[in-house]
Amino acid sequence: MPGLVVDIVSVTNSAQPPRTEIVYSVRNAGAQPAWLVDDGWLVFHQNDGRIEVSFARAPLQKGVQIFGYFAPTVARLDAGETTDRHFSFTWPMSLDRTWNADRIAAPRPGQYQLSVQVGYGTTPRADDPKRGEDVDGGVQRWQHLSVSAPATLIVPPY
Repeated sequence: MPGLVVDIVSVTNSAQPPRTEIVYSVRNAGAQPAWLVDDGWLVFHQNDGRIEVSFARAPLQKGVQIFGYFAPTVARLDAGETTDRHFSFTWPMSLDRTWNADRIAAPRPGQYQLSVQVGYGTTPRADDPKRGEDVDGGVQRWQHLSVSAPATLIVPPY
């Protein structure tokens, strides 16, 4: 299965407030429907001059206590269908500690290579966790990942 293809459409900055808007598209390049993870949670990774923003269901951070399994929210993409998505950063940005190791995303102002990752399944529902595995084990088995080619991101001074 070819899977989903992610493309960054635009990256726009503003100085006041220091903000970055990103538009990306997700296309189902396969012959069958796919179910895009649509939880709305963002996972931020920074390594040197690279930033990756992921909307895939990430493993829970160590020490996070949740009460029971919850399946990802998904959006169906039929074969050949494309959806446009957008998100924005107001720098520095607070992060959800359920999925992120850091509480704040605060890269130094400057130029970075940005990529966007999405998660998806080939069935409408993620697997249930198996006995003895972490609560998110079923989702991690079900989920496939797709990452965009990098685009230039300028973090404005803040």
